[in-house]
Amino acid sequence: MSISRESWKSQKLLAQVCGQCLSKRILVTPVKFSRGLGTQSVKESSPTPVPSLLESFRQELYQPTHNDLALSYSPWVKKAIQRRQGRKRVLNMYQLMKNRHESLLSQLSQTDIDLLVQKFMTNPDDPSSNGPSTEAFEILQDLKEGQLFTQAKFRQEEMELMIYLASELKLTKRALSLLTEATEQYDQLNISSYESVFGLLASQKKQMKKMEYWLQHLEKVGLQPTKSIVRSVVLSKLMSNQLEEASAFLRKHHPADALTQLVNRHIEDPRELLDNALNVFAVDCLEEWRLNQTRHIYSIKRELGMSTSVIVKRLMDKALFTGHVHTAERMLKDTITMEDTANALTCSKRLIQWYVSQKNIKHAMLVWEQMEHNGLIISQDVMEGLLVHAAKLKYHVDTMKLYRRCNHLYPTSTEASIYVLQCMVRSKAFTNATLVGPEVESALDKNIKPHLARIACKALFSLSAQTGDINLFERVFGLSEKLKLSLTHRGLTSLTATYLKLGDVELAKQAFQTVASHTEGPDVVDFNLLMRMIVLEDGKVDYEKIFDVLKHMDLVNVSPNETTLRTMATFYKSQSEMQDSLYQKLLQHPSSVSRFNQIFLNNLALSSLLTRIDISKVAGVFFRNNRAELFPNEKNDRILVNGITYKLLLDAANEDRGHTSIAEKLLKDMLSRGLKPTRDVYECIIRNLAKKGKITKARKYIAQMEQDTGEKANAATYTKLIDGFLYLKKPLLAKSVITEDIIKNNIPLDDVVEEKLKKIERILKTRKK
Repeated sequence: MSISRESWKSQKLLAQVCGQCLSKRILVTPVKFSRGLGTQSVKESSPTPVPSLLESFRQELYQPTHNDLALSYSPWVKKAIQRRQGRKRVLNMYQLMKNRHESLLSQLSQTDIDLLVQKFMTNPDDPSSNGPSTEAFEILQDLKEGQLFTQAKFRQEEMELMIYLASELKLTKRALSLLTEATEQYDQLNISSYESVFGLLASQKKQMKKMEYWLQHLEKVGLQPTKSIVRSVVLSKLMSNQLEEASAFLRKHHPADALTQLVNRHIEDPRELLDNALNVFAVDCLEEWRLNQTRHIYSIKRELGMSTSVIVKRLMDKALFTGHVHTAERMLKDTITMEDTANALTCSKRLIQWYVSQKNIKHAMLVWEQMEHNGLIISQDVMEGLLVHAAKLKYHVDTMKLYRRCNHLYPTSTEASIYVLQCMVRSKAFTNATLVGPEVESALDKNIKPHLARIACKALFSLSAQTGDINLFERVFGLSEKLKLSLTHRGLTSLTATYLKLGDVELAKQAFQTVASHTEGPDVVDFNLLMRMIVLEDGKVDYEKIFDVLKHMDLVNVSPNETTLRTMATFYKSQSEMQDSLYQKLLQHPSSVSRFNQIFLNNLALSSLLTRIDISKVAGVFFRNNRAELFPNEKNDRILVNGITYKLLLDAANEDRGHTSIAEKLLKDMLSRGLKPTRDVYECIIRNLAKKGKITKARKYIAQMEQDTGEKANAATYTKLIDGFLYLKKPLLAKSVITEDIIKNNIPLDDVVEEKLKKIERILKTRKK
């Protein structure tokens, strides 16, 4: 199992964040190119005025333009996108001059060429930098050929830069031929050119003969191996399991003080010498931003059975706190692959804590799932930390999955259970909330912190209000009064809501009167409930009574809030003048800027659309992601969503098996945002796929459901497959599901499955006759 690299902050992937921006040509660029500068195909378009092209090119080199980007991007992302856009514009203009206006290139000065090449220089440790580095190499190749540029010369420094780029791009033959050419053409090369080639050879196996050749060459020209060259040679020898040879070479060549001290200290112990020397090399690589080479050193040390914990910790710190999260993820994968349990736990802990600090629960869960998939159990403190943060951010499916696993491995703490209950209630996952509720309720009898007790009581009050469990309310209300949590008003408001849930208007009225007599008076929440009482009592919307409530609120100085407007909006018919007016008031309400209220309005508007037009058209509005299609005055704003948004769209798509493809697309989009549907959504998709005969895909969704929710498929899940086969008039296949999937996996048969089995037997008997 691999971790998605969606949060990789590299230039290549960050550019994909704003694909539309990058696809727009800022200047007229009638040239397409692929894989560097070598292959071009010219489009038919009007040519750019020649005099302005060179001016635009130099303008972009010396004073690049920056396009306005979405405010939601971080400064880091904006900078990376703008840098990518700038390179694209410069490269397009360079291509145009090279293919159509070669005379303009002859006007470029040495400074222009230097700046052009510099624009494409990137971090060599980043694998995504190969594209820009290739462009820089090709530009230098054009300069080397000497046919395009007359005012610029190909100097020794350009030759050395080409050797460096060829080495970084892993162009072994090209790098060696350039180095050979340079040694023949120039009296003495900079030692960095040799270091680049040695580094390239060290990354490949069976290159010792070439290394020895160039070591002899260095000796001939009077140059001593540097620390970087020594490192490359030692690593190459160790890759071939030549420990004695590597140790002997290190004793002979130790150009740095740190290496000299190690040689003197471990003169008689070659293994200890190499162990410590590799640590020094790893630190050097970290300082040089060669994080992937540090990973290479880790792998060598691990294979040789040497200590690696220090390297792993330093690499993880460097990678995480400098934005190279993808390297940290690779380090975790390395430790798992090499069965290094201790370091795998260290890496997973650092990664999970990092993602949690960034509120990126999606990737934190992927790390945890990767560990679980490989049979590695993270510590209780890390798991509970992830559980609490997932609960606070309302990732209710992941929260419940973690909670079940945590309960299986460790005794879950009271704090974690309380936040899990709060998450389930807020996410309206009341079935799961009733599973956690008894544990939290029993914890209230114990000596827990007051702020946790308040959270627990509020969650239990909400649970009783949403489920109509009056006994639960009475128990919790008694405990809150006993603990003196000052929740009397909150509790009585929940009592009113509980009676409303039960449909008992008279008792709800009595509870409302109790609020009025035992507290300082009803607040806005109580009045909102009173409006619901009026509608429930009359069986219709009595606008005069609702207006009386609003007038009474004004008399007692209780201002309607956005919840009041939302409550009223649900009373009016879709697209009525009053509902449109309420929408407008909500949009203009001071709280409308909050994410919660924007999502509520979006959900309300989408629900309204679903009552009037087909789900396929509503899905089109949703995927176009322009809020102006919901509210005309909200131009170019995104449609903010939550799990409820997807739930109402998925429910509409799943009502008809003809819209299964829309449901699958919604599910894919939902998962890409780190949100996961409940099992009932999966089961609806499974049922519709089975009815369309797509059994293989339906089984894949069963497996995905088990992975995402942490719940095993039961008889009810497989009944969806049975119904699909019966719908297709294939009773034998329906029977095979019962025997192979249900009975074989020891899944208890329920009444529905047994009835299906009897039906199948009747069909088969009829066919025999």
